[in-house]
Amino acid sequence: MKHLAFLLLIGVAALIEAKTQELTVKGIVACEKRRTDGVLVELWAKDSVDPADLLASVHSSNSGQFTLKGTKDEADEIYPILRFTHNCQAKPGCTRIQNYDVPMTYNNEVMMNDMGFFTLDVVVHTEKEKC
Repeated sequence: MKHLAFLLLIGVAALIEAKTQELTVKGIVACEKRRTDGVLVELWAKDSVDPADLLASVHSSNSGQFTLKGTKDEADEIYPILRFTHNCQAKPGCTRIQNYDVPMTYNNEVMMNDMGFFTLDVVVHTEKEKC
């Protein structure tokens, strides 16, 4: 019982220490040197305690652009990840899923990054294919 009370106390302390962290990520996706619309772009946040959390998602525009904004209440630092789900150079009937770590800069306590162009043709080591 003492152990349960101790764990509960630690959990409450972590919630008290949690702070809201804001993230903004933008960029452009391209396939075969052409800007690509309809790509599912997701912003995930991982931390040292729990599994990654989905913060925001959007489909790229006709010009391949995307902007994602998310917030997360967390006591420790979060590590943003962008996930792209697309069919650029995928096998027929399949989709490719690519994850990228997002280096962040801070501007008035808000984490921001303009990622520039993502070339979806490139195979990354963390890539998965779903058929």
